[in-house]
Amino acid sequence: MRIATISDIHGQWVNVHYPVADVLAFAGDILGNYSWDKRADAKLQLHELVKFNERMGELKRAGIYQEIVVVGGNHDKCFDQVLPECMDILKNARYLQDEAAEILGRKFYGSPWQPWFGGHVWSFNFPPHKYEDGGNPAQARAHARRCWARIPDDTEVLITHSPPHGTRDMVDRGEMVGCPELAAKVQTLPNLKLHVFGHIHHGRGQTVRKFGDREVRFVNTAMVTDQLDPQGDPFVVEI
Repeated sequence: MRIATISDIHGQWVNVHYPVADVLAFAGDILGNYSWDKRADAKLQLHELVKFNERMGELKRAGIYQEIVVVGGNHDKCFDQVLPECMDILKNARYLQDEAAEILGRKFYGSPWQPWFGGHVWSFNFPPHKYEDGGNPAQARAHARRCWARIPDDTEVLITHSPPHGTRDMVDRGEMVGCPELAAKVQTLPNLKLHVFGHIHHGRGQTVRKFGDREVRFVNTAMVTDQLDPQGDPFVVEI
């Protein structure tokens, strides 16, 4: 199976050169932002989602992809705030939110969550994990573990918005900001072959890690820089 990967395109999905593959996987932050109000942004994003859905239909009809999988991100507020309306629109892709799916014979799982980031204006945040943000580290860790515990053991392709801690998650100031609980979980998945994510634009690239006698490919497929300038084409991975 060939999987083309995209994340953090921030509304610039129209300009992407879409490479041929069996599956196209979006790992969040697909849509543009229009305001600093979460609910208002969600409603505005619905209009963009209509056009996005039309474009995905064109790609499938052209035979570029057999299936398209979508996971939300912290900027994709419509999936957080008005999910039923999104599902009425998004007919040309499979949206996964803490959900497993068998796609062309492979076991996929998708989830949009990430460690607390940017405050209440963003979507799909875990509770704050620092006391200075009003959080409780132990409670935040427990919340994250419960979330990732939903990932089935037979998962072969994992799509999350957040990176795992320590893999392609370093911001430009040198801090690793991925999720430690996610990093621990991926090591326990015996069939995992590919983990696709984004969120941290600075971490774009691929890394292969060995866990015992098996290898997992980690792909941070962020498509733009922190300044929203293009920084490459979609990665295509074969499993």
